[in-house]
Amino acid sequence: IALIGIIVGAVLTYRFKLSANLSEQYEALKSQAYLDFVGAAAGISIAQKTNDTSREAESLELMTNAKIRIAILGSKNVASKTADFFRNYGALDSPDAYMSFDLIIQEMRKDLAKNEEIEVNDINQLLFSED
Repeated sequence: IALIGIIVGAVLTYRFKLSANLSEQYEALKSQAYLDFVGAAAGISIAQKTNDTSREAESLELMTNAKIRIAILGSKNVASKTADFFRNYGALDSPDAYMSFDLIIQEMRKDLAKNEEIEVNDINQLLFSED
């Protein structure tokens, strides 16, 4: 009976560690998708300001890849806010578009356990050098 208890304990420990590992990997992949998405948006903005079509194309490819990962790995709220942005704007070319994009960032921060919000102007300045 003691041997059965040890075996059951070992199997349960292994399964819990495996589950924790998978959860950590999932969170890392999701975080990277969010970071790539935001980095791509900033890259597109910079490329458009400098008329760098090559960099813009690279950033668009990175954004498409990040959007795919957000659709698969992202939280419901992040995916929804991202879809809303592309459904209604698709580009950062108006104050409303910036506001919609800022909502994506806030949802990403909430999803990654950063409960405090940051100011919209700070997000725009950090990502796009815009207030």
